[in-house]
Amino acid sequence: MANPFQAKLTKPTVQEVLRLHNAGKDPSEIAQLLDLTKTQVTTIIAHSAEVERLIALPECPDVVPAAFNLASPPNGAWFRPLPGGFNTGISTRGPIAFFVVPLAVTFFAGSLYALVKHPSDNLLIVFLFSLAMLFVAAMTAAGQVRVTRDGDKLTIFTGVGPLGFTQTHQ
Repeated sequence: MANPFQAKLTKPTVQEVLRLHNAGKDPSEIAQLLDLTKTQVTTIIAHSAEVERLIALPECPDVVPAAFNLASPPNGAWFRPLPGGFNTGISTRGPIAFFVVPLAVTFFAGSLYALVKHPSDNLLIVFLFSLAMLFVAAMTAAGQVRVTRDGDKLTIFTGVGPLGFTQTHQ
């Protein structure tokens, strides 16, 4: 039986899973016939509407690369299975931070000084822009994007440490 974290799923294989399911075959039978895991088959079946819509797109690749392995994601990324779902994410850190952080801090300090010395609406806009630059700088230095699925709840977090933006979907 195939490794659930590393298997070739081609468009025709996914279409065959859906065809066999619509013909009344059991997921265990389908998995055995197509050399897939039962988890892969049940996932394809559970999300059949989304899967059919995605594989119909012209830009959908024919094959998921065999080298794609959730058990060992690339550097800066992670995947952790949870009892009711998963937690995955990626770091947004990069070498550009060596340029962006000093620039953002200097720009912020200068705009704050100018706003305090000569308050005006234009300088307030520049100051608010410098705050946005600080967020970008923090993301390039220590940011992350995290996606967590727990049952029917999906949470997407973008930020630095506990500070950031969270979206929750049911």
